[in-house]
Parts: sequence; C-alpha cells; structure tokens
Amino acid sequence: EVPPSELDNASFDAEAYVRKALAENTLDDLLRVYTRVLGEIRALDAEKKALVYDNYSKLISATETIRKASMLYPLLRPSLGVLSIREALRKTVAPPGSQERLNEEAAARRRRTRELAKEVLGTPEKLRKLVKDGKVEEARSLWEMPRRLLEVWKEKGVGGKDVAECLEEGDAALRVTGESSVRTSKDSGRS
Repeated sequence: EVPPSELDNASFDAEAYVRKALAENTLDDLLRVYTRVLGEIRALDAEKKALVYDNYSKLISATETIRKASMLYPLLRPSLGVLSIREALRKTVAPPGSQERLNEEAAARRRRTRELAKEVLGTPEKLRKLVKDGKVEEARSLWEMPRRLLEVWKEKGVGGKDVAECLEEGDAALRVTGESSVRTSKDSGRS
C-alpha cells in the first residue's frame, strides 16, 4: 500500500507543485520524484486491478448462489408449506406445560372418566341379558374388570351410592344364575 503524500491532499494544485519542484530541485532530484510518483501510480493501478478482480469474484460467487437457490426453490416449496402449517398449529395449540394445555388435558381426563363410568354402570344390564341368553361364563368374564374398578371406586369414596348399587346389581345378576343352576342340578338329582 502506498503511503499518503502531498499529492493526495484535497487542495493539491498540480501547476504550483511542478513550479515549486522545478525551482527548488536539481535534475537528479526531479528524476527521483518522477520515479517515486511513477512507482506510486503503478502501485495504485495494481491495487485497482486487485479490487476489480475481488469484486468480480464476489459477483460470480453471488450469481452462482442465486442460481443454486432458484433451482432448489421448487424442491423446497412443499417443505415451506409444512412450515406454515406448523406455525399455524403453534398459534392454535397451547404448548406443553402451559396452563391452557393442562386445563385441556384435565378436561379430556374428566371426559374419559365419565365415559368409563357410563360403560361400567351399564354393565349389570349387559350381564342380565347374557344370563338370559344362557351365556353365564361370558357374563362372569365380562363382570371381572368392571367389578374390580367399582371396588376401587367404592374404597376411594368415588361415585357414592351409584357405585354400591351397581356392584349389588351385577353380583345379583350372576347370583340368580348360580342359584338357578344349583336348583336345576338339585331338581335333576331328584328325578
């Protein structure tokens, strides 16, 4: 890099500089100044060429990047659609751990519990129908899980008298079968 000289000054006057140089310097001094200025001009020209080359290289690189991006855009377009769907979901669905999400989960749990309770409370009627159709073993098998669940609810005090009534009805439906089968076997033994 060329160090700044009086030639680089904004208020430089070329004619005054030449007159002063001719008046104050010998021919040897003038040739030295000429050689120095010529060297500075060549150095500046080399710097200019390097800057032009550097900028040209950057332009080519940017053009190549733009070309590659424009070729990839049609391939990435479906992915961009997925991203917009994901962003829409983020806006509508509460994040895990938020109060809104916890409330939604609690409501879903209550809803599932209500559905389970309805199904369990409807079991005695199903048992009676199975017993009536002569499917006693199927009725006993069907009653096992709901009965355990009702016992747990009863121990925890959940459901109140409905739970106790359901237990009694289910057991009664199967008891009737047990008594009638005992009676049937006793009756057949008497004949």
